[in-house]
Amino acid sequence: MALGLILSWPEVSEAVPLGTAFTYQGHLYDANIVANGTYDFAFKLYDANVGGSKVGTDVNVSDVGVVDAYFTVELDFGSGAFDGNAVWLEIGVRPGEMNDPNVYTTLSPRQEVTPTPYALQTRGIFVDNTGNVGIGTDSPGAKLEVNGDLKVTGAYKGNISSSSGSDGAPFPRPAYDSGWVAGTGDSITLFHNIGGNIDNYVIKAEHKWFPDDCWLYYDVYRYNRTANSVLFDTSADEYYRFRIWVCN
Repeated sequence: MALGLILSWPEVSEAVPLGTAFTYQGHLYDANIVANGTYDFAFKLYDANVGGSKVGTDVNVSDVGVVDAYFTVELDFGSGAFDGNAVWLEIGVRPGEMNDPNVYTTLSPRQEVTPTPYALQTRGIFVDNTGNVGIGTDSPGAKLEVNGDLKVTGAYKGNISSSSGSDGAPFPRPAYDSGWVAGTGDSITLFHNIGGNIDNYVIKAEHKWFPDDCWLYYDVYRYNRTANSVLFDTSADEYYRFRIWVCN
């Protein structure tokens, strides 16, 4: 039994979200004769053309009509199967009237999955089954997770939180965040390890009356900055926070 293979991508309407399934077309020869009739197919993904380990789950498609050797099936291994690494498709086939799961004939060689299904995973970008997008990670924990440095050259809009998601730091994350510090009635010096040219520092100074106060004020009376510290005047009954960004 032999198999000739054609791999194609289905047309997708703009009104229908793109799923993770792709259309697989091939032509089948049974004992060197053009196949006609009903056949069952078993599809498996491997990370090597010989041996190797299975990737994802098996996909079995029963009672597929084969006409003049040609057949079409829809396969869905999930987006996680295509993570940017090469994979090969192993195909088992048997006549459709046979119900014994052990009588599949495994066709050889395995077929390397060509780039068309990789439209699911642009190089360096991973999309999981829930729609979360990862850049530099194949296990994103949010709608967009970037593992590595991020450079933004345009404006950002909407609510974008830092990686912790709980400290209220705006995007991009500051190089230094003092947290809320109680005033002393005199002055406080806070130390950091940013270094570099202080003329490139962008400093945001805030104060509020109470620890749980929602009202913030930005008129801190005086502060001096160095490459490793910031000194500012305080009042004993207020709370202060300094954040520093570095503009390259």
